[in-house]
Amino acid sequence: MTLKQPLFQCPKPIHRLHHFTREDRFFIVDLDIGQILETDNLIWEILQLCPESTQDKILETLSERYESTLIYQAFEQLRSFEEMGLLVGNTGREILKKKNRLRIFVAGPIETWTSDKTYVRSGYRLASKEILSALSKYADLFFHASKSEVVSDGVYTISGGTSRHNFLFQLQQNQIDGIFMPMIPLDMVEQMPLHLFSSGVPVISRLGSPRGHGGSMIDSILWTYAAMNEHDAFITPTRSIKDFYAQHVLDADCFRVIPNGVDSDLFSSMDKAQARSQVAEMLNRPKIRDKKIVGFFGRFQPEKGAGIFIKIAKMLPDVLFFVVAPTLHAYQLQKLPQNLIYIGEQPPREMLPLYLNTFDVHCFPSIVGEEAFGNAVLEAMACGVPPVVTNFAGLPEVVSEAGRVVVCQTFGQDIGSFAGYVEPEMLSKAIQELLNDDACRIELGKRARERALEFKWDTTAKKLVMLYENLKRKKQFASRTRFKTSFVPSYDSLDNRLQCQSILTNVTEQQNQQPLMHTSYYQDWKAALALTLLERHTVHEVETVLMHIVKDKYSVADILNRVNGFAQATSL
Repeated sequence: MTLKQPLFQCPKPIHRLHHFTREDRFFIVDLDIGQILETDNLIWEILQLCPESTQDKILETLSERYESTLIYQAFEQLRSFEEMGLLVGNTGREILKKKNRLRIFVAGPIETWTSDKTYVRSGYRLASKEILSALSKYADLFFHASKSEVVSDGVYTISGGTSRHNFLFQLQQNQIDGIFMPMIPLDMVEQMPLHLFSSGVPVISRLGSPRGHGGSMIDSILWTYAAMNEHDAFITPTRSIKDFYAQHVLDADCFRVIPNGVDSDLFSSMDKAQARSQVAEMLNRPKIRDKKIVGFFGRFQPEKGAGIFIKIAKMLPDVLFFVVAPTLHAYQLQKLPQNLIYIGEQPPREMLPLYLNTFDVHCFPSIVGEEAFGNAVLEAMACGVPPVVTNFAGLPEVVSEAGRVVVCQTFGQDIGSFAGYVEPEMLSKAIQELLNDDACRIELGKRARERALEFKWDTTAKKLVMLYENLKRKKQFASRTRFKTSFVPSYDSLDNRLQCQSILTNVTEQQNQQPLMHTSYYQDWKAALALTLLERHTVHEVETVLMHIVKDKYSVADILNRVNGFAQATSL
């Protein structure tokens, strides 16, 4: 019988390994990965020969004691282990010798890094990639993958299982300083273990969506908030998200504002006449050369204001309305105004500045609950185009004095993915005013470019590194007391009923020491409950329980302030 050669080639390095037996069962411990595998002695013998012998040499050496079929089966099993990053291959130990700077584990797929941003259509995903790209200049980034390897300068993959033990092991092995979550998943089960298993490593979660998904996004962020430790944080691109969640939580300080950036070298001003001439020729639309143009840049969907943009086009028939979007979605089936031009499937990012430079005004009528920053607005501003936006979410913070901000209605509760509404007439009026005043429009275009230059991805990355450093220091000085509290029934003779009474016992877990003056203290039961819960739960989880029991936000804040102050003052 002819046996097919397996795809397991030698010689190759092996990991740091240890083997042992228990009741005739054979185990190998991968010390580099933190994994225990049940195998057999044949696998172990192959591993010992693997670093210096070829496959044929191993077969020759072992064939006197093992059948060839068994050896080939062992090769196949080792190949499977190798694909999972176990036992053999590059261990990634050289990563530990990297220069001294922060090491951050990115809780997201490696594809976030490796994907080509040329055709990325999601502003949120593109911003994630830009942040990671800038961050890799100042910190070493680690992604989970099937094997450990160097992806590029400052970017690595580490292998290992996804269980709690393996995750903690990899954090320690690779001396991880922090964890970064570029996107919070909607599924609570996906995100909770990250905080529970972080073992004191600061976790920073990036918020790009304040609302949306029929309330699911709010729930997801609140779940993350509850799981966070005192040395964890959210980052938000604008203050609007922080203000929004300050309505729902006590610890608004865990929301840190770090704005997005823009590639101001790619997105820059061009000669408008030349840009229009080139685009007019490309699209075979001569009117583009001479008409005033109002542009739409982004996803052409109702919640992004597509329907409102079409209504404005009908109101201003003498103006061209230009749509730069991946597709027209449902609107491609409708009869659109003759003065509305769709450029076709969105071109590569390198081509976008050419189209944006044809705009006289950029209209961004978004009212989607997920609108947190407005990357498209900033990119158009970097091209010197004055924006007209809604007074919604973080858009006014981005535009500032470099455009027109139109009053809109904000819903207290989402309906679908809508979180507000703006009257088309209000936007149309603001657009007309700019189109009729060349001097004002040109001046705003200059301001827009200057404003955009204030937003740099490098600055975003540096602020993120600084936040990790601050959180590490916060963790270093954070500690909790372990005073015991008891809850006992107490008879109230006046009311002739039992009440709950709590007692703080002046004995710690460290050799029965008594650091306080007296043996025990009667304690407000709500504060005692908070102290008890803090032994096993985060302060945000305790906040949630107290809010459910006490109901009053200010009373809960007072209880937590007292408890935290006591814990810090008596920490050992």
